[in-house]
Amino acid sequence: MKEAAGNVNVSGMSLEQVIGFLYVALIVWVMWALRMMDWRSPDGLEPNLAEQSNNQSLEPMQKSGQGKQKRGRREPRPRTPDDCPHCCAEAETNAYPEGAQCVVPYSQLKSKRGRPKKSVTEGFACHDSECPYRYITSSQIHALVEDGDKPTQQGLVKQLKCQWCKSKFLVTRDTAMRYSKLSVERVGEINRGLAEGLSISACARVFGHSRSTIHRIVRVSGEHFACLHELLFKGIEAIHVQIDELRTKLKGKAEAAWVWTSMEVTNKLLLAVHVGRRTQEGAHTLVHQTVKTLAKGCVPVFATDGLKLYLYALTAHFGSWLDPARLLPPAGETGQKHRSKKRKAIWQVNPDLQYGQVIKRYARRKLKSITRKILLGSQQVFSAALESAGLSGLINTSYIERLNLGLRTGISALIRRSASTVCSETALTRRIEIYRAIYHFVRPHASLRMELSAPQLCARGRFYRRF
Repeated sequence: MKEAAGNVNVSGMSLEQVIGFLYVALIVWVMWALRMMDWRSPDGLEPNLAEQSNNQSLEPMQKSGQGKQKRGRREPRPRTPDDCPHCCAEAETNAYPEGAQCVVPYSQLKSKRGRPKKSVTEGFACHDSECPYRYITSSQIHALVEDGDKPTQQGLVKQLKCQWCKSKFLVTRDTAMRYSKLSVERVGEINRGLAEGLSISACARVFGHSRSTIHRIVRVSGEHFACLHELLFKGIEAIHVQIDELRTKLKGKAEAAWVWTSMEVTNKLLLAVHVGRRTQEGAHTLVHQTVKTLAKGCVPVFATDGLKLYLYALTAHFGSWLDPARLLPPAGETGQKHRSKKRKAIWQVNPDLQYGQVIKRYARRKLKSITRKILLGSQQVFSAALESAGLSGLINTSYIERLNLGLRTGISALIRRSASTVCSETALTRRIEIYRAIYHFVRPHASLRMELSAPQLCARGRFYRRF
């Protein structure tokens, strides 16, 4: 029994042998730990990591996959006109040689006999598809003359005749009075009601006409006012332009629609309107329409919110193509007998383009902070351009926000939580074009209030009105 107790075996080894083996393993582990401490730097980092710490700070790995250093935010790259679908479409249509579509003025082709032309036909054009003077509105070129008056529901309406193709049409063609039996005053009242926030059903109840009549007036008036703005809004010398977008819902559509607007601040002009999705194509469309209204060579100061799509659209429309052959040194100066193979043209953004953003951050539907920054240009040039126009030098979008408020209150389809929604983007565009025409040509829009030339006594006679 004593021998059995004194010779305890653990897996074929005695107790003394097991204790000795553990003691040796402990000594070896301590020696290895001391040697590893000698290899490390005083800061506890390995030598290769310590060298990196002199140049860059290492962030602690809180999550898996964060051992690599974080890259800085990449700066946005400017776009070119090749990224804008409208610029590409115009380039294809303008690919014909110059003078291929020119026509000879009809005054040089007609006989010198007969009575000279005295009627005023400037602004009208022939609509015959086979006429060479189609869509030419200049009275010095087209072949239009007066052809008497024709009785209609609105009374006697002037009729025009094309001497080349012998076609006749009324001056009310493609206007708000086309296909309408109502008077001009009545159509104007309906359009003003639509611009004051009345819906289609409300206009039908107020003016006593059917819904189909109101729909027809909206369709014809919207198309006419869109063509009118495209004809009149050209060559504008803008100083400051603000761009913004507002969100709305269409009837029966799950996806939201966005109304893009651009405004010339000094004259309070609504330069361009586009209804579509909140994508890069929508930003390109709005900026392209805005550029078409500006004078040639005009580069205004732009201000928008924090949407990055505007930067790409602006850089794609304000700039010029550079020939890389002019930038390369002549052959022989670099040791080469011949130049390298031809390179593509380089797009250079206009250095006069000044662009700033106003970034607003909200938390629980409350405004927490406002950040203003310059993306293109300099703060000094930006502020000087605004101060020269009588504005404050701060980057802001207050004017376009006030215009968006007018759109919200003046168009029933844009009112929040409204029951009078529209079914398509085309119908909403027509409603906006009607509001745009009333805003430009009917309402005073230079300021929110206008001072009277002489104070007027109020109805009760207690005080005078000054505004």
